[in-house]
Amino acid sequence: MRGRGMNRGEEDFLFTLYQLSGGNAGKEGVKLVDISSALGVSRAAMSRTASRLAKRGLISKEPYSKVGFTAKGKGQAESVVLRHRVTEVFLHDMLGLRGQELERQAHSIEHALTEKTARKLDALLGMPEKCPHGKRICR
Repeated sequence: MRGRGMNRGEEDFLFTLYQLSGGNAGKEGVKLVDISSALGVSRAAMSRTASRLAKRGLISKEPYSKVGFTAKGKGQAESVVLRHRVTEVFLHDMLGLRGQELERQAHSIEHALTEKTARKLDALLGMPEKCPHGKRICR
């Protein structure tokens, strides 16, 4: 949890919200059903996670509506995205991992890294602009 008080499921929620919104889940937001579908978990589980994140001020959530980031939540999501994408670059470029194995390993490691360690890894890799999938690495 790296001191942020979030569990893996909450980090996955923020990462997926970021991915589905293109990093811009503000006023438009994303439907909970789309997040639950992307993660392969029940809508009820997503609703509970969304409620916890809303209580912490990380997302905005209205009943039967879409969810979006608060400024604080977007910062937390960008931290998860940074850790994931920098890990992907390392696993791809340095270890030659590809495809599903790359995704599985990056997903596992992202939850174990602190943001400080991810930033050191980012610097070691020369601060790449994009991950192996061509997605921007936010800093």
